[in-house]
Amino acid sequence: MVDTQAPLGKKAAFGTAVFTIAQVVGQSIMTVRIIALAAVLPLHELGLFGVAAVVIQLTEQLSETGMRQALIQRSGEISDYVSTAWISQMSRGVFLGAIVYFAAGPAEQFFDKVGVQPLLQTLALLPVIQGITNLGIVHLHRELRFEKVVLLKLSFSVVDLVVSFILAIVMKSAMALVIARLIAAVVSVAMSFLLERRWPKVHFSIARFKALSKFGFWIFATSVLSFILISGGDLVVAKMLPASDLAIYRIASGIACFPLMRAIHAVSSTTYSTFSRIQNDKDRLSNAFLRVLALASFVAWFAIAGYFCLSVPFVDLFFKADLKPVAYLLTPLAVWGGCRALGAINSVLFQSIGKPAYATIFQFVMVILFAIAVVPAIARFGLMGLACSLATVGVIAQLGRYTLTVSTLGCSASDIAQRLLLPMIISALAIVVTAYSLSYLPSDASTLHMVLGVLLLSTTYGFCAWFIDTRFQFGISKFAKSLVPQRFVRQESLSGGP
Repeated sequence: MVDTQAPLGKKAAFGTAVFTIAQVVGQSIMTVRIIALAAVLPLHELGLFGVAAVVIQLTEQLSETGMRQALIQRSGEISDYVSTAWISQMSRGVFLGAIVYFAAGPAEQFFDKVGVQPLLQTLALLPVIQGITNLGIVHLHRELRFEKVVLLKLSFSVVDLVVSFILAIVMKSAMALVIARLIAAVVSVAMSFLLERRWPKVHFSIARFKALSKFGFWIFATSVLSFILISGGDLVVAKMLPASDLAIYRIASGIACFPLMRAIHAVSSTTYSTFSRIQNDKDRLSNAFLRVLALASFVAWFAIAGYFCLSVPFVDLFFKADLKPVAYLLTPLAVWGGCRALGAINSVLFQSIGKPAYATIFQFVMVILFAIAVVPAIARFGLMGLACSLATVGVIAQLGRYTLTVSTLGCSASDIAQRLLLPMIISALAIVVTAYSLSYLPSDASTLHMVLGVLLLSTTYGFCAWFIDTRFQFGISKFAKSLVPQRFVRQESLSGGP
């Protein structure tokens, strides 16, 4: 009998590898951008851009249609649906642009940050430009052909990095970042039409719009709640604290929180398509989810251990003296990012099986906890209070999230517990070994701390992770081997050893 499951598994594994590499590259670009801009722009200007960026993100999330996810999840031919969704996407972009433009003045008054209005009025062009993006790229997601999707994302990041740095040197203001973002968006739109030749048609169907919107409502609700959790801290800091504090918080988030979320996004972007295709095969779906959860958990806990051990020497090496507070925010924000990343895997599962309401429920619970904790924490403890309250909310949410996952998949609670707790134990062990070893080094030897710390942490965690994966058969090693081109495997088997 022909194994019909192998091609899909191979495609999913390859797609995940491509996305993971792309996210590593993209995060490296983002980190370089953060370090470079922090070196050439005043904190106040970075903070002003942060306020404008958060307002843009808020308006985008409040109008999220979820149609892209609905198109990927939908079975059968979708070309006519793509055209309808594209018209809706462009209309949404124009509407958002108008909202942002006219809300610029009130936003500046609300946050009490002089200089935000011209930034927002210029950024109002961003959703208009992005709305033109070729929605035909959803075909690539459905077909698990992610190379072009990756190229599209990286083109935006590279252009944004280069242009923003050049303009920041010349202009020395937040407007440089706004102009760079617009130029990168234009390049990204052009690339979307060059990379995918299946262009939408100028056609709109009310019936198809309603069909997509029915699924998209829950994506919209989840998206809004997710924005509150991810960027709500930015909004509260922008309102309660100086612009320079917002810059510090956004730099710390960009280094600690978003890398984890981007790494797991690489996994969830491919698994959403894969889960959708096997949603009716419960055994395959359960096995696939457990393997993805194990991979995500190992990645998240390794990153958290790294931030715990190396945040201080990292900041000493790459940032100015006025950014030293960033170091103390990295570990709690890494915990928060890890929890959000693991939660995203669950959300992808629920959305792919046509139950996006489940993901929304947990997001809503987390928003309630966030609303209760964050304002008092900032008022009393400042940025550290915010970071620690977010980490606490994330951990609490993890404790209750997986009950529904178990009932949905029919897997055992111990299967999930193993994949979450064993990487945590390995992380603790790696932290003890690394921190104890580094304690013998001079405190001012930041470069030596970084180099030896990375080596010790990687070696300890990697060996323990390999042992655990072999002992409990999580499938991580098997997944890694599946990425090796078959011709190399054949050559190795024919060589017969030394």
